[in-house]
Amino acid sequence: AQDLDGELYAIQSQLGQVSGSMFGIQSTMQLEYKFNNDIRQLKKSIKAMKSEVALFTDLSVLKTWLKEYRIPKPDQFTYFDFM
Repeated sequence: AQDLDGELYAIQSQLGQVSGSMFGIQSTMQLEYKFNNDIRQLKKSIKAMKSEVALFTDLSVLKTWLKEYRIPKPDQFTYFDFM
């Protein structure tokens, strides 16, 4: 039983790291909640991108956007700085 508990803890920790959770995943309910939340965010992002792509089919809108667009400056630190 202790071997299975250890195995479960190791798997939950790995899933927590993959999901971006700083302290790991403590339960399967927490993992499921995080997963469903990530799926909702992904669907929301896809919907926003689809509407932007639809706008850019109009050449005048695309030209106006390109004239006003500025490349954002990178943050002082990135994720890779801490690896």
